[in-house]
Amino acid sequence: MVVSMRTDARPDSCRRVAVVGAGPKALAALVELERLLAGESWSTGGDRGPVLGHDNQVPVSVWDPAEAGPGAVWDPATPVPLIMNVSASIVDLSCPSFPLSYVQWAQSHECADAREQFPPRARMGEYLRAVWGALSASPWLSVHHIAQRVVSVEPDAQGTWTVVDESGARSGGWGSVLLATGHRTPVGCGVYEQVRDTVGMSGAPGEGDWGEDDCGEVVIRGAALTGIDMVLLVTEGRGGQWVTRGHEGSSEWEYVSSGREPRVVTLLSRSGIPLSPKPQHTPGHWGEVVRSVTCQLVDVPPTEVLTQRWWDILLDAAHSLAHHVAPDVLSRQHLWDVLTQPDHITPSGAVPAFDPVSADALARMTTHLRMNHGDQPPDAQWVWGRVWNLGYRDIIGSLNRGPRPRAGWELFRHVAVNAERWAYGPPEKTVRKLIALTQRGLLRWAVTPPVAVGEEHIVPAVTQPAGVLTHPRPWEGDTPTPTDAPDPLWRSLLTNGDVTVRPGERGILTDHTTTCINANGTPTHGLHALGRPTEDPIIGHDTLNHTLHGDCAAWAATIHTRLHTAATTPARYPHTMKGTPVSTPLLCQGVTPLTARTEPWMTALLTDPNQCATLLDTYGSPLNIHNFDPLTRNITELTNTASHHGIRFAVYVARKANKTLNLVTAAHTQGAGIDVASTRELRQTLAAGVPGPRIVFSAAIKTRDAITDALRNNVTISLDNLDEAHLVTTTAHTLGLTAHIAFRLAITDPHIAPTRFGLPATDWLTWLTTTNHTHISVDGLHFHLNGYSATERATALRHAITTIDDLRARGCPASFIDMGGGVPMSYLDNGEQWHQFWAAVDRQPASSCEVTWRGDRLGLVDAGADRPSPSVYPYYQDVVRGEWLENIVTSPVAAPTVHDGHGSDRPTPDTTIADALASRDIELRCEPGRSMLDGCGMTLARVMFRKHTSDGVPLVGLAMNRTQVRSTSVDFLVDPVLVRPTDAGEPNEPGSGFFVGAYCIEEELLARRRFVFPQGVAVGDIVAFPNTGGYLMHIVESASHQIPLAANIVATGDRWELDPGDTSDARAGSTN
Repeated sequence: MVVSMRTDARPDSCRRVAVVGAGPKALAALVELERLLAGESWSTGGDRGPVLGHDNQVPVSVWDPAEAGPGAVWDPATPVPLIMNVSASIVDLSCPSFPLSYVQWAQSHECADAREQFPPRARMGEYLRAVWGALSASPWLSVHHIAQRVVSVEPDAQGTWTVVDESGARSGGWGSVLLATGHRTPVGCGVYEQVRDTVGMSGAPGEGDWGEDDCGEVVIRGAALTGIDMVLLVTEGRGGQWVTRGHEGSSEWEYVSSGREPRVVTLLSRSGIPLSPKPQHTPGHWGEVVRSVTCQLVDVPPTEVLTQRWWDILLDAAHSLAHHVAPDVLSRQHLWDVLTQPDHITPSGAVPAFDPVSADALARMTTHLRMNHGDQPPDAQWVWGRVWNLGYRDIIGSLNRGPRPRAGWELFRHVAVNAERWAYGPPEKTVRKLIALTQRGLLRWAVTPPVAVGEEHIVPAVTQPAGVLTHPRPWEGDTPTPTDAPDPLWRSLLTNGDVTVRPGERGILTDHTTTCINANGTPTHGLHALGRPTEDPIIGHDTLNHTLHGDCAAWAATIHTRLHTAATTPARYPHTMKGTPVSTPLLCQGVTPLTARTEPWMTALLTDPNQCATLLDTYGSPLNIHNFDPLTRNITELTNTASHHGIRFAVYVARKANKTLNLVTAAHTQGAGIDVASTRELRQTLAAGVPGPRIVFSAAIKTRDAITDALRNNVTISLDNLDEAHLVTTTAHTLGLTAHIAFRLAITDPHIAPTRFGLPATDWLTWLTTTNHTHISVDGLHFHLNGYSATERATALRHAITTIDDLRARGCPASFIDMGGGVPMSYLDNGEQWHQFWAAVDRQPASSCEVTWRGDRLGLVDAGADRPSPSVYPYYQDVVRGEWLENIVTSPVAAPTVHDGHGSDRPTPDTTIADALASRDIELRCEPGRSMLDGCGMTLARVMFRKHTSDGVPLVGLAMNRTQVRSTSVDFLVDPVLVRPTDAGEPNEPGSGFFVGAYCIEEELLARRRFVFPQGVAVGDIVAFPNTGGYLMHIVESASHQIPLAANIVATGDRWELDPGDTSDARAGSTN
């Protein structure tokens, strides 16, 4: 065995990147690289800041005979009947050159299927094509596509790599090569081509005729997703149509023949058992039940993974969910037996018109659909499907590149075959089509081919397994023989020893940087691999989900670091602010990282530490810096969702979240209203030129003077209690003015926590009957719920809609419902980091300072929950703003009745909350603060000292206090960014420690997490707290010790200017 010896590549070659494969995985890797080069944060942490400017692009060549972007699998010409089998919402390849996720792109193009959870595959191909087109014009990457298939990648004596394609052309001098070969499907061998070539179909789908030699029967070998696609292609793709009856959850489908489909289609598989339909909707609490147990898997020591301890945890998760959905029905032993024993066809006499295999398939599909919708108690297969799906991240995380005990690994491979069939089947819509075809007799399920059909009429639908070997490497013996790897590329790499496959596995081994491990067990410098070729060491590659493992980001970080190392001149990044920017190495990171999601304007400033120092010299430390450009994006995300559903909608930005006057101006310019919570906020907002009707006055305490100002300017007043209502009505009567009011509702529902705000609807309706209405106009309703639950807001809206009906019946105009704030945002892009942090907090010994200050658990209740601590804002949330609002307005609404004028009631046609709002012409309003200011602010502070506590805990003192980067949450859980100006002092030794502030109290911690400083800390360094614009700057800021409040500067054109609200009395802490 020859193992190539690698030497370091020449500096000029380090910048050259070769990529083999041009499908979605390679595209995702290049997207991550561009994000880093442009200075944006990446999903798994690492260096921030650009390394290259627009005039110094990274050369990237990509080899693939298929179209770059879609690759061979996601052809935009794919026939329409073929839809995605994963939710389109997971696909996000947004980057500086193309700042749109799939959903945003589809909506911006007004695609008819933009809101489809499972859109046509062709549409996804169009998105991938668009992303690739944008990357091809990237100012940071010089991307070149070579439409050739690579047959070998070879090291050379200069420490670089040579790529050889099937034409014999050789391209050398590549500092790194990324192998992202994916399925490696040959061009012209897609689903449609295989059907056409096998059965003799001529013309495009839906056109032409079957060949003369066709027997009228098509047999498809393979009943997984590819086989299902082929079934739809030869039926719906040949002009067949569908008729549906009933509502979405229990609709029945009927196939209407076109006369151009085969007489019968047979799905042939070893078991004859169909995939289970994935549930259309999964309640959030199911995930909490499962993940509260599966989170323990990642804590199992590597030597005990896939041993009895590991399996017991997985079984506990299944039993917990089973007890939750079907108490006392499914025993632990039964669950274990179903998971580990082979599934088999169950003869049934319920459908005598069908052969046993088809009858079993029909019964299984129908039964699991009913289970999905709660119409039938779940069985063990259904439970395991949900556990495998909801706990998958923990399952694969615990196995990531770890050792493989033979017995445990072989059991896992067997179990995975069953579990993945139950967890990752087709959408319910597709299964209903298969049921309809089976019932009609057009589709048969079989384990052996029909006798009358020759092999030439069997269409292959068995995809090449993941990995690089046809079969797992034997447990005994030497490395795989070349014939075990059918692809010449992988065959040559295995032969040369540049990559290796462990016993019992099919895919090559890589390290956490994605570098390939060679036959000697050491990294092969410059050779990287992603996705399907690495299956088995890394489990569960999804073509379109590049955040599940984080390897795309890890590869980008590796290349980014290499570019930094090889750079011979200071990096430059063009931006509009003054100063000369420099590159920003990683100088600070949490012991358990929580990498901030940052905006380009933040990175542009932080890449110029000297400008940061100048700003602190001018305005003092700490300093709040604002740029309100992202406000437009955040508002639009909500309004677009509402517009799609035909709802009248308005955003009232919560002024209390940020005290700058520039926020008021920016929000008003974007057409948003303002929610004010004090007399001073009200008067400042009116003085800024915002019309009274675009203001809602929601202060918890309202003085007569403030109410007078509101009345004189037609500001809507949110009434909280009867005493306040009396004050408003008497003041309006005295002034002879009309009070435009909204009743603040306290929602009385057992599923919603009690609140101190508002009154129950019955109290307000009673008050109306005893009050003179002369000087009041009840224009709407208002409620505010604690937390961020979309489900609770849907419940509250149902109550409010009913109350609107009651108010209108009493003659009140009641034209809007304001659901307050609590619109979620995410400070982090990486959910894995979030869960890993809480797992580390949970493991931390009491009183230890390893992760947090003195073992502070930060209110931790459940480390595996989506919100592990109710005392801390959920800094990572995967459903925010637009999608969150979508979940609310598409929630079902109970069917209230309306009077028909003839003494009887009839049901309304409303099915969703959006329908109910639209049919009543009710405007939906909200009062978000934090989520509208996402990306709009950052706080800088200067390092003043380094020291240790009396018991040796290292501290770093900043010129600020803890109220200046804090909300009502117990901590700020985002990694700060540390930058070093040229006039900073000498850094101390690399180490770790805690940030402390200016207050003379023991607990003056600016953050209660421990941070690592890889290059030490110097007096004069600057610490930036990213994304503090919403609440974190101002909501609890104090001028205690007579320390002035922080100054606030705002980006205005090409300058930073002091916000007009920063008057001398405000800086001194006056609250007049």
